[in-house]
Amino acid sequence: MVKAVIKSFLIPGVFAVKILYTILGLLYVLSPIDALPDVIPILGWIDDIGVLGYLVTIWCSEDQPKIN
Repeated sequence: MVKAVIKSFLIPGVFAVKILYTILGLLYVLSPIDALPDVIPILGWIDDIGVLGYLVTIWCSEDQPKIN
């Protein structure tokens, strides 16, 4: 994951979108307002885990344009 973050610094625009999604995703996970409330023990965490999984997928994706 660290390599993907370092690579994304090299491509302008890609890093900004990743940062935006990361901030929005973390705000959603930390927010008390969820699609499934966190007071429901397991079901409340499923949407948070999905958002965090999506963020990991974004940061580890290799479908970025290559720099020669």
